[in-house]
Formats: sequence, C-alpha cells, structure tokens
Amino acid sequence: MSGRRGHLSLVAGRREPVLAPGGSGPHDPDMEARLVRLEADFQAMRADLSATRADTAYIRGRLESLPSTWSMITAIIAGNLSLGALLIGAAKLLGH
Repeated sequence: MSGRRGHLSLVAGRREPVLAPGGSGPHDPDMEARLVRLEADFQAMRADLSATRADTAYIRGRLESLPSTWSMITAIIAGNLSLGALLIGAAKLLGH
C-alpha cells in the first residue's frame, strides 16, 4: 500500500503511521464508494440468504413427506410376496 497517495504508510524503523501529505488525514478517499459497494453486496447476500432459507424449507417439507426406508422395504417385500403367490396360483390353476 505504500506508494499510493492518500493511504497510510509506515516508515522503516517507526511504529507510528505517517499521514498522507495535504492534510487529508489517514482516511482513504475511496472509502465512501467502497462502503456503498459493500452495503449493496451485503443487501444482495441477505436476499440470497432469504431465498436459500425458503428453498431449504421447501426441501425439508418434501423430504418429510417421503416414505421411510422401512416402509419402502416393507412395500417391496409385500409386493414380491404377492407377485410370487399370484404366480404360484396361476401355475396351479393352469396345471403345470
């Protein structure tokens, strides 16, 4: 940062900052523009966070309505047993 006008710089061997010449003080003249940009970026981040929260709530609602693992396993086993019984009954009915 040394070498740029209007910024603090340290002189070798000294711990105190050296102020920019011209009485402008240690303040960055671009600080106001940077602050405005940061505030706008922060507002955009808040909007994105709100959208993310809404999406998360929607996904959570969808996940809660899904059947559990055990209910799916039970349905698959029951379906396979029913299909097996139907095939055995058909085989006996047709005489094979």
